[in-house]
Amino acid sequence: MSLDCRIVHDVLAMPLIPIVQEVGYRGLPIDTSKRDDMLFDIQLRSGSLAGELRAAGIDAYKSSKALGFQLKELGVPLTVTTEGGQLKTDLEIIGRLNWDLNTKREREGQAPKFPPLKALMAYKRLEKARTNLEAIIPCDDGMLRTRLQAVGTRTARYASAGFGSKNKAGFCNVCRVWGAHGTNLQNIPKDNKELGVNVKEIFVAHDGWLLGELDAKAFELVIQAHRIKSPKMIERLETPGMDIHSIHARLMYEDFPGKGTPIGDRQRGTMKNVLYGMRGGGRDRALLAAMAKKDEFYELSDMAKFRAVIEGEYPEQPAWIEETDLRLELALAHGERRVIRNAFGRPRLLFGRSPLKEALATEISGTAAEIMNFVLLRLAVYHPEEFRYVCLQIHDSLIVHAPKAIFWHVMEVVKNEMERAVWLWGDVVTIGCDMKFGEQWSGMKEAA
Repeated sequence: MSLDCRIVHDVLAMPLIPIVQEVGYRGLPIDTSKRDDMLFDIQLRSGSLAGELRAAGIDAYKSSKALGFQLKELGVPLTVTTEGGQLKTDLEIIGRLNWDLNTKREREGQAPKFPPLKALMAYKRLEKARTNLEAIIPCDDGMLRTRLQAVGTRTARYASAGFGSKNKAGFCNVCRVWGAHGTNLQNIPKDNKELGVNVKEIFVAHDGWLLGELDAKAFELVIQAHRIKSPKMIERLETPGMDIHSIHARLMYEDFPGKGTPIGDRQRGTMKNVLYGMRGGGRDRALLAAMAKKDEFYELSDMAKFRAVIEGEYPEQPAWIEETDLRLELALAHGERRVIRNAFGRPRLLFGRSPLKEALATEISGTAAEIMNFVLLRLAVYHPEEFRYVCLQIHDSLIVHAPKAIFWHVMEVVKNEMERAVWLWGDVVTIGCDMKFGEQWSGMKEAA
């Protein structure tokens, strides 16, 4: 199926604008006292870490530039710089140094070289959590709302943001005042067990109501499997009880030289990041960065093993990436426009010298976004009463906030629409949906 630009604009894009605005304006209820308590706790812990860092001779942690000079003077071997020549001191760099100078040496029975790096990592993470919490500013009625932007976004996704722009107050159409409120609800951070910070704890349902989350199962991987026509990936994703990332972790870690690490959530998470990174056309350094997010640190020389695991299981993936790259290069060489389409025909014009990542994202993430667009449209048109309780879309999931008396009815209606069969590159595909529920966003229970 292919849609021309006019049909995409008239039939899909324009009707969705008021729908996504309505969803954003509904908002999520938050417990401001819990948010303030969490902020206070973070500030106390940050202050304690700041004192520990000052005792070690580090007091320039508020400025990346000054911190780089100070760490250099203390003997920390910083070598990576920005394009402007400034020493980089982000979490990935500090995490890598902590691994090389401390963690790895301790595992080998040696004394750590610069122990304060661990405290510096914790401080940076707490400060990031504090910044995220401070950006969560509700309206006068205690609801946190987001402004969903329907234009100027990539891959047909809708961008989420607070009202106004950076350092400039915005106008909320609900509380009808100017000020700093709203936030980017798409990027609410996940539970950080190491820091003991879970921002989702502050989202609490009204009395007599429940919060529910409906999440499409392995959404983009299912789309990718049918795009690249990989029988093994399709089979694994469709087999009940089979976890594809755990399979990759066993293949990777059980015989990885010198590791001997038990396979658990961390290794599973690393292989998940590797698979998504490779699918997006990421090179070895990008894969290292993805692993660093899980505090898993490797050398560039290790990347061949990671690639061998994924490409050995799914040779169709590198073939698809190579074919897409060649198609883009040929179009450029012949002076033609480089246009990529998702599974439903929505076109995207590509610019730049090498837009491979954007092309791959359009086919996979763009198709996922389009499917969610269809879900929102169907709910708004065919189930308006139930749709009024859908209060947020986060990529491949929907959040419901509804009274207990009708909660499960609303959840079933939304689930049925999310599990409608779709046509993906010649295949009729049904993507399953997981349901969770609870009185707060954190710690939701799996629905039976």
